[in-house]
Amino acid sequence: MGNTILQSFLDNQFLKTDDPEHIENLKKASVALQRFLENKKNKPKIISYTLVALDPTIPDDEPIVGEVEALIIKQWPAFRNSVVKTKDKQITYIQAVILEALSKLSKDEKSAAIVWHTGCNIVSHYKLAGQEEVLTNFLMEIGKKVEEIAHNDWSIHENAQIEAVDPAKISLPDISLGKVKEDNLRTHLFAAAAQQSVQGENPQWASNNAAIWPTFFSERAAKGLSEEINSALITKTKSIDSSLTNLKQYLTQIFSAILQNSQSLKKRNELLWWKQALYSPRLNLGYRTLDPVILAVVMAIDLTDNVSPIYPKSVDFFLEETLRDVLGAEVDKKIELAEILKTLKQFSEVIERILENLCVENENRKSFGACMVEILKGQMNVDEFFNHTGIEKNAKISLGELAVWMCHDLQANKLAKSN
Repeated sequence: MGNTILQSFLDNQFLKTDDPEHIENLKKASVALQRFLENKKNKPKIISYTLVALDPTIPDDEPIVGEVEALIIKQWPAFRNSVVKTKDKQITYIQAVILEALSKLSKDEKSAAIVWHTGCNIVSHYKLAGQEEVLTNFLMEIGKKVEEIAHNDWSIHENAQIEAVDPAKISLPDISLGKVKEDNLRTHLFAAAAQQSVQGENPQWASNNAAIWPTFFSERAAKGLSEEINSALITKTKSIDSSLTNLKQYLTQIFSAILQNSQSLKKRNELLWWKQALYSPRLNLGYRTLDPVILAVVMAIDLTDNVSPIYPKSVDFFLEETLRDVLGAEVDKKIELAEILKTLKQFSEVIERILENLCVENENRKSFGACMVEILKGQMNVDEFFNHTGIEKNAKISLGELAVWMCHDLQANKLAKSN
């Protein structure tokens, strides 16, 4: 991201401070928060922090607001007084710090996917208080990164670029560099046989020292010959090693492309089979036997079982179209969220036994999916659902949106729990 989210808040005058020291303090607080969230045990908290950062109307009693304010005060002791003087809203500074931390954190692809899955559906249900453009751009930038990663992982590489390798670099027969030089052998043999008076090395005369002369000859000749032959073999080995290295790199590139395509085709074939079968592996039931609301949730769960957490946007459309195969135009009909929750409670036993626990933190703000789990378990009523999600009570969503939203929350949860 070219411009930082903190700078965007300043440019749009969401933050009215122009004191460089104050801005530096906010940056330091965001770095501290980033380091906190980078800790593996705190990864699930990325979900809650994302939900708080995207809601400019978040209540002051939200625990995360207090936690981030404490980080700011640690760097900027006069923070509260300064906010009062500029007539700013405290939550805007909290937002800026969290968003800046999440932006930096999103350099990691898994963290980026958690932020994207968590925020992409809920943000349209928040009152953005004039921050629509900045918050939308923030999410879209992260979404583009996730899409690029997913595309590389899912795409079939019809145009896979395998760099051409010069055949000479991988040709094994060309190993003439390992030849033993005749002149070198002749020199060694002469040195072993001839006497020192004629520039040889043998101190003995063959006629006078018949027993000693051949001993020196054999030792000296053996030494010279072994040096030459070993040198030639080393050169030969290096030549072969170099050729094999180039060949290995080339073959690895080919096998990688083949494996990539094979895995991509496998994913696509499994999804197409699932779409055609319209069968829930979790419930061991056909989708056409299920209530429409339950169907939307069950399909989201089944799809989540079959795709990796980082997937291309097209998979969301695939889910909606699969739902449309069963429900037809009903998939686009807007239904009050309160009615959807009541229906889910009626079938809580069916859903609860197949729905894995979503990340539920102690913070007040929780994800749509996490609150739905608590509804199903009887740990939360409908009013509390809207209070904890920040969604308005009269909100309406389609069954297609419900399925995709649940899928996103399940995938964010999967990533948050991964090592």
